[in-house]
Amino acid sequence: MAKSNYNLIMAYPAIEEFALSSLGYMWLCKIASELINTERISTDSAYFNIKTTGAIAFSLSFDFDFLGVFEILEKNNIPFLANERGEDYPLIFAGGPVITTNPEPLKQIFDFMMIGDGEENFKSVVKILAKGMNKAETLRELSGLEGIYVPSITTKVKKVTETLNNVIYTPIVSDKSYFKDTFIIEVARGCMNRCAFCTASYLNLPFRHYDYEKIIDAIELGLKQTNKIALLGAQISAHPEFNNIMKYLRDKMDSGVNIELGISSLRTDSVTPELVQTLVKGEQRTSTIAIEAASERLRRFINKNLKEEQILNAVRIARENGLRGLKIYSMLGIPTETQEDIDEFLRLAKLIKSERKRET
Repeated sequence: MAKSNYNLIMAYPAIEEFALSSLGYMWLCKIASELINTERISTDSAYFNIKTTGAIAFSLSFDFDFLGVFEILEKNNIPFLANERGEDYPLIFAGGPVITTNPEPLKQIFDFMMIGDGEENFKSVVKILAKGMNKAETLRELSGLEGIYVPSITTKVKKVTETLNNVIYTPIVSDKSYFKDTFIIEVARGCMNRCAFCTASYLNLPFRHYDYEKIIDAIELGLKQTNKIALLGAQISAHPEFNNIMKYLRDKMDSGVNIELGISSLRTDSVTPELVQTLVKGEQRTSTIAIEAASERLRRFINKNLKEEQILNAVRIARENGLRGLKIYSMLGIPTETQEDIDEFLRLAKLIKSERKRET
């Protein structure tokens, strides 16, 4: 397909530093740039030529991103409400976790929204936009796509769930990114544990993963550009080849390849000596384990089935295998929480601190 002359603005509702570190946003920028004229903007580089722009796409990852949307629209004198924007204004649409979770609060702002996974569906959207039809015709055709919510037309929409084929990775390695000079690779999507509080788990069901060989190919591609490799996923340790992926990286390091390795997060009951040794060899100084709730009772309540002995075992393994820093994620204020739960949390925190200080 020949590249169209249609102009699309890919807008990130925060500063460029965060935009460059957003894997989903940057990957969709890559897809769009292969099909049509594409320009990236963010809140600190928000100005563009409205008259030559056919559409503006926003990626919303966090609830307060809507403030960045309004900031970009305001800087370019674009009305916030869709029904106040005629043919003289570009189509404005959005996707991302916030939109998939609940598009309704923003339905008066966007002409249409993408619900669910975007990598393949986005290609269909871009191809329809590139036809250059008027707004009404474009929205009518878009409303026929699965996962596209057009508030002025659509009453029901089905979330798109893609089969993971080609690995998503950082298309632009930059020292301006929040994750400086880092090549991020998505290993898996979704999580099988379904903790009651976790939007990311339910949003991305079912749990899916990329083929081992494709992940290895992505690692090799990344190492041609930088020595900083990061593996991304809500539950990457559930990948059936996770241990082999870690072994591949460890063998590369043992052979003299300089790799700084980062992992998004670790499930506490998946921490092993081999895993920690690989992280330490990859110059990861700290890691995070998520206990999520103050007491074992509350963890059962939110479906975080994690016992105290598993937590302390993970802390011990981290200490014994050279991981210097360990962060603990936990929430306070969960429904049914009592003072007894808080007291148990304080007791556990002291035990963790004591375990961390033991001599190896």
